[in-house]
Amino acid sequence: MSDKVVDYYFATNSPWSYLGHERFVTLAHEHGATINLHPMDLGKVFPGSGGLPLAKRAPQRQAYRLVELKRWSDQLRMPIHLQPKFAGADPNVPARWVLAALEHGIDAGLAMALGVMRARWAEERDAADMATLRYVAHHIGLDADALAARAATDEIQARYDGYVQRQEQEIERTRRHAETALPGDLDYGAVRGLSTEIRQKLSSIRPLTLAQASRISGMTPSAISLLLVHLKKKRLRTA
Repeated sequence: MSDKVVDYYFATNSPWSYLGHERFVTLAHEHGATINLHPMDLGKVFPGSGGLPLAKRAPQRQAYRLVELKRWSDQLRMPIHLQPKFAGADPNVPARWVLAALEHGIDAGLAMALGVMRARWAEERDAADMATLRYVAHHIGLDADALAARAATDEIQARYDGYVQRQEQEIERTRRHAETALPGDLDYGAVRGLSTEIRQKLSSIRPLTLAQASRISGMTPSAISLLLVHLKKKRLRTA
């Protein structure tokens, strides 16, 4: 196994996960990194992190989101329906199918993840519908009947619940450190693991605390955790 390991948190109902998935997988393979696949529930992230579900955001932010999705879709030449017919389909159902596919290897899990996201965002299929999930499974070369049976087991549900619980624990840890100060001269380029976009936003906005940083558009609990780790290492070096 590679000593480079990436914990990949994604949501099957996120257009950003859909747009970034193939590029991420390609980068991981190019650098010989092992991927740990972690499906997450955005419905638990938003209330725990201070964010708002899409329907409760200001109209201006909703409109800007559509502009950005269209821009990235054009940039990456990936088809996307900005307001898909089945946008409200339960994301937890396809997440369990992804975990069932993952038992056939990481490539199968990644392919299932991409398939259900593409079904929702590019093909306007109901990603929680059995016919759609069977179609995706068959398309990537898996036994749809066997996968359906496995995805419905208590074991897969317990595994998914475990991912969600770890996600909630991460959010709670972030909340406890919300008022941690961010030095004004902090070099965000030196924080390992942050995306280029997040680095640019942090460098431009210069939040004073982790709480302020968590409210920046696009910020994730994992990014906040990376900031925490960096600050702790920095304190240890100067102690």
